[in-house]
Amino acid sequence: MAEQQNTERIKEIQIVHKRVMEMIHQHGNFEEVPYECAIRILDPLFKEQVSFRKINFFLAVLRELRQLSETLPSEILQWITAPNEKRIMKGEILIKLIKDNLVNVPELDSAFLEVLESSNNNVQYCLSIIKIIKALIVDEKLLDVAQFQKTVDYIFKNSKAFEVHPKMEKYIQDFKTAIAYTPPLNNQVRIKSVQPPTDSNYRATLQQALALFAEKEAAAYDQANKKLEEWLRITSETEMPAFIKVIETTIFQAAGDTFIKFFAFMTDICVENAIAHDTRMGTYGKLHHNPAMDFTYIDAFSKLVVLLLKTVINTNKNEILEKILQSIVLTLTKNHELHRENFNQRPFFRLFYNLLFDISRRDYSFNQQEITQFLAIFTKTFDAIQPLKYPGFAFSWLELISNRNFMPLVLLNVTIDFLNSSHPLI
Repeated sequence: MAEQQNTERIKEIQIVHKRVMEMIHQHGNFEEVPYECAIRILDPLFKEQVSFRKINFFLAVLRELRQLSETLPSEILQWITAPNEKRIMKGEILIKLIKDNLVNVPELDSAFLEVLESSNNNVQYCLSIIKIIKALIVDEKLLDVAQFQKTVDYIFKNSKAFEVHPKMEKYIQDFKTAIAYTPPLNNQVRIKSVQPPTDSNYRATLQQALALFAEKEAAAYDQANKKLEEWLRITSETEMPAFIKVIETTIFQAAGDTFIKFFAFMTDICVENAIAHDTRMGTYGKLHHNPAMDFTYIDAFSKLVVLLLKTVINTNKNEILEKILQSIVLTLTKNHELHRENFNQRPFFRLFYNLLFDISRRDYSFNQQEITQFLAIFTKTFDAIQPLKYPGFAFSWLELISNRNFMPLVLLNVTIDFLNSSHPLI
């Protein structure tokens, strides 16, 4: 029986996906399609009595649509709270949407306040909003009262206007009591999948990253872009030494933070290229699993870094690697903070993995001492981007530190150092 239900559900999802793709082709403007599809799904949810099974199915389809549009949660909230539509009164559906991250939580407070003000303190709207807030804060403890501070203050301030309705006085008093006795969640919104870390080192790195990318100077960014494109056009190994020599004599010898800026911008260009390719494929791929991401720029960049480490003579190799990894971390921090739950960790994982793999490859002939020193720098870097500070990178981080090109080699070096030391137990 269960297997038959699963088969039916898969068929239903396939039918919906087919219809969505048909709409994409017919509509012509892909950016509007997720919203148009979402409204067709939401409209019966707010107008009709829909079974629990269908609600769950509709929510699953909405989650698929959300992957196609970053603005969809805000658009859904605007649609629900539209004046005179009375959709806000169907609170149980709105709560399900909030739990599924299909409504923009930070905008809820302002949206509720606008509904109350534009409805001239409509009692039914107020009652619905009180029930929704109470369910989220008091009953299920999903959100903090601070998330609805403007709405709560408005209701309490205008309580006399709402209490004209016989039952409202008790509702408002019970609401006040429940809010007063509900402890805060320390501003940790459980619905949000990624929270901004409070670690001081993270904040310092974030400030540095934002300051760096806020400039995004035309000259520096163009220079990084031109050099990267020039590197991508090189097809012969005989051309590589001349290119690397130019980098060594210009970027390495430049004053100030030119080195960090150059490699941060170059990393950013590579990551944006990979994500842009993924987004272009998303028209079809998001509905039929993730497509293969184009890592051409990432792979070329990682090869450039390793060749720099191998061929430079007049500059400290450890210092080069440390600064390049710092540049990568700055770019990762910027993306992690700006994109939050939509942060794409795949390009950064690929970049770190390539570098770890290449430094221990026989083709590049790094000696054991160099590999040991490089691994120590990677250890420091991975400690800086651990999951407590970068939760959006957690899965990639775990895979990187447990990779055979990192952890076994680190443990081996620690063991060798221990055996070679004059430890009293040996």
